[in-house]
Amino acid sequence: MTTRRIIGTFLPALLAGLVLAGVPGTAEAAGARYPVKDAPLLTHNPLYKGGVFKQVACEEPEIEDSRASVKRYTLAIVRCLDRVWSAELRRRGLAFRKPVVRFVSEKGRACGKKWPEDTIAIYCRSERSLNFPIGSDLLDDESDLFLLTVVAHEYAHHVQSLSGITKGNQRLAYRNKKELNEQYRRQELQAECLTGVFTGSVWESLARTAGDWRLLLASQRMTGDDYVEGGVRDHGKGANIVYWMDRGFRAVSPSACNTWTAASARVA
Repeated sequence: MTTRRIIGTFLPALLAGLVLAGVPGTAEAAGARYPVKDAPLLTHNPLYKGGVFKQVACEEPEIEDSRASVKRYTLAIVRCLDRVWSAELRRRGLAFRKPVVRFVSEKGRACGKKWPEDTIAIYCRSERSLNFPIGSDLLDDESDLFLLTVVAHEYAHHVQSLSGITKGNQRLAYRNKKELNEQYRRQELQAECLTGVFTGSVWESLARTAGDWRLLLASQRMTGDDYVEGGVRDHGKGANIVYWMDRGFRAVSPSACNTWTAASARVA
């Protein structure tokens, strides 16, 4: 299976060879302490409060191998994400705003830049938009839950933006590229965990089985940095992607998704 990357935010740094999510600070002299400390937007965000998500019924349309079907399915999942996250963010005292959804051609542009190769979805923070390529290999996966989690992952980056987590990451200092990549991994793995939280909150309505979830996790493992030959280590190893997604799924609460205070090994 071809490894496909999900980008959090399309950045100018991408043009220099970095496929990263967020725009961390550039005060390289000080460096961030690990696990991250003295960054309340990251470590004590209101997103982590409020308890377990309420169970919500989410209609998952039947999907066929066609562009029209992919669009219908994606928009239906986004509507469900709007319902879940609007209620849960407001319950935590955070303002909500719907993201824009855009479908672009495989040779199109997102965030003002050319669509990067081997990328299946992008969140543009400046536009607050979820971007999906029509005609991509979104359906070329052993698990048909993959598309649902792709959409939920990009939406998780929108939640990070709304809650101030992305801004908090921007303010973090770093001493070298290794620390910078770890900051990116913390944000990406948190998005994986929040994807699990959403999926757990609608799971009862999806008529899925435990086997479906195991198959999805096996598929997600293959998207890890350790499966990308010569790639930037900015998304996390497959085992850690599985760990955080499953952790969110079982907890059904963002309180389980504080990757910023986790040990470095857990966000490697």
